[in-house]
Amino acid sequence: MFDIYNEQRIAKLIDGRIPNSLVEPLYVKIYNDRYGIDELNDITDFNPSAFKVGFGSSLGLFIRNPIDMKDLIGLDVVNKFKLYKEELQCAHVYYVFEIGIFGDFDNVLYQQMEYYYKELRKHIEDRCNEIKKERIRKLMEENM
Repeated sequence: MFDIYNEQRIAKLIDGRIPNSLVEPLYVKIYNDRYGIDELNDITDFNPSAFKVGFGSSLGLFIRNPIDMKDLIGLDVVNKFKLYKEELQCAHVYYVFEIGIFGDFDNVLYQQMEYYYKELRKHIEDRCNEIKKERIRKLMEENM
């Protein structure tokens, strides 16, 4: 399970985002369970109405593509913390937020989040459908 309060892990993931990205997908949330991006294979059940993706972003000096504070309005921020970067001699503020529904936004941030959301949702939905098919196949073999 993904720990939204593990500041070192979250900072490392956010700092490692690709150069043109404003956000980094950190985890998916189904009901109250959070699965890190590296734990997606542990998901065996999918419910579209209970599906959210957790993203991270940061703000501070020397950050490529910092998040704009006005973009955080309306997002479900679940954690915010500040870490001092010794090598840069400044502090960075990190945000972790979740989103599960998208509207019609022209904002680059929301377009990036929607892209990751759709890709993760499709991956998990396809995987869970395969698991269900396999379970049904085994159940039918046992009953024959």
